[in-house]
Amino acid sequence: MDDKTSPLYWFDKPLCYTTHSVKRSYERYVPPVIFLPLNAKFVEYRDYKYAFTYYNQIGKVKIVLRDPGVVITTYYETPAKPKKVIHYKVPPKPRDKKSKYPNQEIEDEMMDYA
Repeated sequence: MDDKTSPLYWFDKPLCYTTHSVKRSYERYVPPVIFLPLNAKFVEYRDYKYAFTYYNQIGKVKIVLRDPGVVITTYYETPAKPKKVIHYKVPPKPRDKKSKYPNQEIEDEMMDYA
């Protein structure tokens, strides 16, 4: 088990992605890697799964592998917080009676006639 916890063990073995991991990587905007990067660090081993972290241009990525090099999932460990967008509420413009009810003028004249 000590041999497989080293990133040097995985760097020359091509990684294959499950359909689940492909969908999640596209949803989370994590670019897929063909080989485990050399700057990857071993995090944990649990239930026959190896977890590694590495840094790309955006942030810290966590990748979970099974024994033959199958990627289970990838995600950003520290997601980038989007800038807060402030939506200002515009006060409504005052409307004239004529613009709100265009036929009201005709009805008023009909009522005055009667």
